Amino acid sequence: MTIYETTKKEFLENMKNQTVFEQLEKAYTEKLKKPNYKLTNSWNGSFPYLYMVLEDERIPENCGISIEYVIPNIDKDKRIDFLITGYDNNKNRIIIPIETKQWSTVKHPANKIGFIETDFSSKKNNLSIHPSYQVWSYSHFLKEYNQAIQEEKISIHPCVLMHNYKKSENNLLEDNYKKYIEKAPIFYRNDLKKCSDFIANKICYGDDKKILHILEKGKITLSKILQNEVPDIMKYSNFATLIDEQQIVYETAMKMAKQSKKDNKKRTLIVKGGAGTGKTIVALKILIDLLKNPENNIKKIDFVSAVQTVSEVCKYKLKQSNIYKEYLKNFKTASQYFKCSNNEKDVVIVDEARRLREKSGFFSQDGENQIKEIILSSKFSIFFVDNLQKATLKDIGRTEEIKKHAKNSNSSITELELTSQFRCSGSSVYITWLENTLQLGTPKELHDKFDYDIKVVTTPQALQKQISKKNEKNNFSRIVAGYCWDSVKGNRNDPDFCDIQIPEYNFQMSWNLIGTKTWAIDENSIEQVGCVYTCSGLDFEYVGVIIGKDMIYKNGKIQTDVRHRARTDNALKGIKTQLKKDYLPSYQLADEVIKSTYRILMTRGQKGCIIFCQDKALSNYLKEEIKKYKM
Repeated sequence: MTIYETTKKEFLENMKNQTVFEQLEKAYTEKLKKPNYKLTNSWNGSFPYLYMVLEDERIPENCGISIEYVIPNIDKDKRIDFLITGYDNNKNRIIIPIETKQWSTVKHPANKIGFIETDFSSKKNNLSIHPSYQVWSYSHFLKEYNQAIQEEKISIHPCVLMHNYKKSENNLLEDNYKKYIEKAPIFYRNDLKKCSDFIANKICYGDDKKILHILEKGKITLSKILQNEVPDIMKYSNFATLIDEQQIVYETAMKMAKQSKKDNKKRTLIVKGGAGTGKTIVALKILIDLLKNPENNIKKIDFVSAVQTVSEVCKYKLKQSNIYKEYLKNFKTASQYFKCSNNEKDVVIVDEARRLREKSGFFSQDGENQIKEIILSSKFSIFFVDNLQKATLKDIGRTEEIKKHAKNSNSSITELELTSQFRCSGSSVYITWLENTLQLGTPKELHDKFDYDIKVVTTPQALQKQISKKNEKNNFSRIVAGYCWDSVKGNRNDPDFCDIQIPEYNFQMSWNLIGTKTWAIDENSIEQVGCVYTCSGLDFEYVGVIIGKDMIYKNGKIQTDVRHRARTDNALKGIKTQLKKDYLPSYQLADEVIKSTYRILMTRGQKGCIIFCQDKALSNYLKEEIKKYKM
């Protein structure tokens, strides 16, 4: 999405009369939100240098310019500072993305890793991604998700303008970063002429913003869905282009793995990230690149998904691909590590670590603690965790619990966080809105509106009809529900038996069949309803969510009622007995599990979510909250 577009001629004129800042701020406020001081300060700092670069008469006056271009399918905080468009000497369409940086120093580059510390680094982790990698990865996402770029054969040539940074002989921005700079060259304080040369050599004719209009009208393709892309993920180590803090996590993990293999010392990396921040993709990329680099001598590498559906889908896809069956041996369950000796594994990568449990085995009788066992068995352990997701009472994979066991095992601890949103149309605002609306955790300030296709329907039949229609195109949409109906054991393989009954609407459907572990990708599973166990960690294009009587709206609050959970749901097994003994803590725990379940279900859809509530008051409440915050 273009926030502000102009031509070179108009930009230079508006810079001379100082109207560009006012125009840009107005456009930014209308399309996103009021820009903060940090952003307006960056415009004031960088635009004069861009003016000097563009003054070059070789650069056509009618070339297009976009400022603050929003990248598709990612947080709207991820934007390309400056786009220049035009034609090359052969009349081919060209885009030049420019990342501007006001850095004047690089304090401490992390050796051979794709991020650095600067005078503008975030205080939270004191790291910045290398600017060449940043603009290249943003450009890659733009190309991947805007269909017009492929169809119209538009070439993209990114670069970086660091107008405050003086290049020295020992240039810390270039040492060890050659592979990034080759993709996106850097121009420094004394390189304005070189930056002009770069643009003039690429763009010979102006386009009067026509290429910007092609981009704006281009169809935004769906983000890659894990359950459909596993073979490609395993085949191409560069399949997953990582953004900002994702790259920081990846580079940190690769370095720590090599260090632990070399010095035999335990290290633990804890990666926190909410729904849709790309935890599984980052985890798989670490696995693949460790496996595909035998020179590191890191051989014993396990990938553990504490959510069985992710592992089963990966295994199924790998078996189908035939070529990649060799990777099957690297996918393990969390229940086997009590048998391992100390440091038996080089690396253990744990995705969805929130679902780890104390004991393993069918009756939870084996071992002592899955977190402790994984850390003890591995030289380097990585835990990807979402502290807000809790689907069962037995889930113990929280950050503090992992840190406790790492400390007891004399393992060094590193903590990082993923924040960029890739699910739900890249809307972190929707995720925050959802958590606030479900009254889950501490409320967060919400000043913006979200751009995500969510609606509440009045009947379950309407939900079923709409989701089925969405699914016709590519089998990427599913219906899910809270676990409020018993799963009748004797009929679990009968697709005609309907466990889910909503008599007041004369509605019935079947839970997902017991004979499959890959409901998320089965051909006819649109005719069945999935639950939190069959969809956790996976994405769909659209998701339909049936909210049962375990969550209602009463007296101005979201309330939960564990009595309406199915007897066959093991997530809250034993909670009714606990409620009799110790009501308040047990109620709070059950309340957290139920709300968290619906948070998981309502964040499975990349493009949209359709909801039906059995409780009419909850239905009305959700409609009102959507009306307040949806664009």
